[in-house]
Amino acid sequence: ARWKRYQQPLSLLILDVDDFKKFNDEYGHLAGDSFLKSIAEIMQNHIRRSEDVPSYEVDIACRYGGEEFAIILPEASSPQGMIAAERLRGRIETTGPLAVAERIRQQIEEEVRGVAVTVSIGVSSYPEHGVEIESLIRAADDAMYRAKRGGKNRVFMAGQESPGGPSSRRTNG
Repeated sequence: ARWKRYQQPLSLLILDVDDFKKFNDEYGHLAGDSFLKSIAEIMQNHIRRSEDVPSYEVDIACRYGGEEFAIILPEASSPQGMIAAERLRGRIETTGPLAVAERIRQQIEEEVRGVAVTVSIGVSSYPEHGVEIESLIRAADDAMYRAKRGGKNRVFMAGQESPGGPSSRRTNG
């Protein structure tokens, strides 16, 4: 309501962990839970925060369901949403495997080797892709599924037919 009232842009990211079911089946639910906690930690460490004292989170990150997460980026236009999504995708791809392996090692003393940790992200923005929350969620969710079908470990903007940014040169995941 605040974004509508003040006519401020807003971007929504919907992230889905690639091949999570396969990981969960191979390593068990305890390891799967640790995996998701590691992804959540990486997200929390890479969202915008205010410089005020006390500091507060500008972006809102949460678990959306299963192995899906959502991040609301207030006052972020479509291009800013794509940049944030691509930055987060890259951070998860590069730091995720170590974070997951370390968390699992600490909790259950089992080492997980050669695990790819990647996410597919769909981005939608207010008002370009909808003016109601349901339409923004649907647009971001549809874009995330296009990223999955496009090869995973990618970022897609709502309404976009091919991935944007460096992830279009991607490959494993």
